[in-house]
Amino acid sequence: MLKVSNTVIAWNSVEGGDPIRKAPPGSVAVGPWLDADGEHYEPRWTQPYPYTGGAADADRRKLFGASSERAILLDFYQLVYSYGLNPYVVHRAFVHIEEFANAIKREGMRPDKGEAGHDPEVGYGRCWPWPLPEIEIKHLGPSVHVWPLPR
Repeated sequence: MLKVSNTVIAWNSVEGGDPIRKAPPGSVAVGPWLDADGEHYEPRWTQPYPYTGGAADADRRKLFGASSERAILLDFYQLVYSYGLNPYVVHRAFVHIEEFANAIKREGMRPDKGEAGHDPEVGYGRCWPWPLPEIEIKHLGPSVHVWPLPR
């Protein structure tokens, strides 16, 4: 699992796509800032997205504990509220981040079967039967990309 202090978040808004960048509107990806040896990853995995955050900001790389959980939950809110991304799309990317998974588990929720971080000891988080968007999940090197599919 990724850690907030080492996770770059990349996304685009739902307002039209950028055909040069290739990621469909409303997409989000998460991946490491540094590899296990402390070397920088080639940032090519962020190229399909016009926006980056998380560990792309030097101050984020200093966060640990409750501060890192708060930061990732605020990121979730910003991507959903400010950029209009589907909450499920953001959730499917963020469950790969340890602090996000821990925060939702502590509230008695968990990723569903087939989602990263699934824990059979903690109840499910979804309580309303909204239709889930169809998504495509791509693993490109060390990063995870969640792309909503057109309906």
